This record gives sequence, C-alpha cells and structure tokens, in this order.
Amino acid sequence: KLVYVGAEKPLINKYVFDNFFGDDGFGDFNFTQEITAKIDRSKHASVAYVDLVKKYPDQITIITLGPLTTIAMAIALEPNFLSLTKQHIIMGASLKTNEIEFNFQQDPESDWIALNNVDKPNIIVPIDTVYSHIFSQEEYISLMNNLDEPIRSFLKQVNKKAIEKTNNTWTPADGITMAIALQPEIITQYSEVNLKPVLVGDARGSVVINSNNYIHNARVVKSFDKEAFKSLVSQYLSKLI
Repeated sequence: KLVYVGAEKPLINKYVFDNFFGDDGFGDFNFTQEITAKIDRSKHASVAYVDLVKKYPDQITIITLGPLTTIAMAIALEPNFLSLTKQHIIMGASLKTNEIEFNFQQDPESDWIALNNVDKPNIIVPIDTVYSHIFSQEEYISLMNNLDEPIRSFLKQVNKKAIEKTNNTWTPADGITMAIALQPEIITQYSEVNLKPVLVGDARGSVVINSNNYIHNARVVKSFDKEAFKSLVSQYLSKLI
C-alpha cells in the first residue's frame, strides 16, 4: 500500500476546516493500531497520477472523495489527464438551488478545471443523492451488527461524531461513492448534463446546469440500490478481517 501526498490548500483561497468527522477528521478516538501504508514523498500525488495514467492508459479509475485541487494540478501537468483515465468518479456538488456542497465549496477553480477538461462525463455523486438515501439509526445498527470485530468497533468510533451531527442517521457519502466505483450496477437512475461551477458571488462553490451546452461533462447519480450498497459493505469489509 502506497500513499502520495496531494495538495495542502486550494488553488487560490485557504482551506476551510470542517470538523464534521471530529477535530482530527477521524472521530477523535484513540487509534492504537499500526498503520502499514507507506507515504512516498519522492513525488507529489498529481505527478504520480499523471505517471500512472500514462503507464496504464484507459485502465485507471480515479475516485475523488475531497476537493478537486490535486486533480486540477494533474490536468495542469498533463492537459489530457482525464482522457487517459478509464473514468473519474467525484463525491461532491449539490444540484439544489442555493445549496453549496463542502468539497466543491473548497476549491471552485479546481471544480471548473476538472469539469471542463474531459472527453467523457465525470461520474458525480452529489450530496443531494446521499441525503435522499439516508440510513436510519436502525439500518445503521443492523448493518454494523453484521460485521465482525474489530471492524465494527472501528467504524462506530470513526462515524460517531458525524452521526451525532445528523440526528443519529448515517450519510456515508464516501462509502456510497466507493461502492458505485466498485459496482456501478447499483446505480438505478442517472442523468447526463453539463455542469458549470460558479466562481464568484454568494453562490461561489455551487454548480448550475448549463442548458445551452450540449456537451455532457457530468453523469449525475440520482439514485442507487440501498440494499445492494449494504450487501457490498458487508461483503468487502468482511474481507478485511
């Protein structure tokens, strides 16, 4: 397992911290297990991305679960970067009027670069879709109880802060996005549109659908099979034991 370090800040503004997952972004619990992944500091993540997609063209799926800064930097290094990928899956954006999603809010310039340098649609899992598929407290507990220790305890501790902020419901945006990447068949409805990031004004960080442009730069996931998602969680997390 190898980790490359990406961008530390957005292209223009400073990063705005959100403690949705706790002050450390990890539930604020005492994690004592050994971390076996190694950080390779010989190159920036954007450089590693470009090297990999050139070495394995049309074979690599890029999954972005945070702001798009590192993707934008990779495009600056190699303008055909996203064309060389198999697909790019993004967790982010809100298609609701007057709503701004956290990831897209952090770096609108990078949103623009990522959405306007493609030859195939980015697959986007917007926060609206996550919120329309909320898992109740009962669903969450039932799913966790089907997992073995120590995975169950780990996930409960990591998710504790976030669940407290969402009225004891579970909104696994990153998990849903990863599940769609692993098994796109769980998507039950999507729409292909042209999304335009807003760069100025009070709506900065939001996106609008550009009805005057026929080029579809986004395939927006509108719904997915919740039961299939829960099965995938059980299937893949049980392999970690």
